[in-house]
Amino acid sequence: KKKFVWVDTIMSSGSVLPFVRGVDLSGNDLKVEGLSDKSSQMCNLRWLRMNKSNLEQVPDMLDTFSKMEVISMTHNRIKGLYDIDPPNFPSLKVLNVRDNRVQDCGIP
Repeated sequence: KKKFVWVDTIMSSGSVLPFVRGVDLSGNDLKVEGLSDKSSQMCNLRWLRMNKSNLEQVPDMLDTFSKMEVISMTHNRIKGLYDIDPPNFPSLKVLNVRDNRVQDCGIP
């Protein structure tokens, strides 16, 4: 099982975070560790992978990434997509949530 050292440890100054375009957090237990508060400083994030990450819901921090084009959250336990508000993602092209527990009533 993968383990990651979060961005607040790697880049404590925060000066690099606005230049990050993509992050692959697949295989990490995000249910337990969650997303760091520093992740909101990645204001130019275009793609994010959180596959096989033990997610039961869409992370709250996701809507801070308004330039997001690709979000992949496959092989988790997500039941609904209520936290994804389409107007917050004007550039979103791909939302991959296959192999989850999403039901029709959980899609905005």
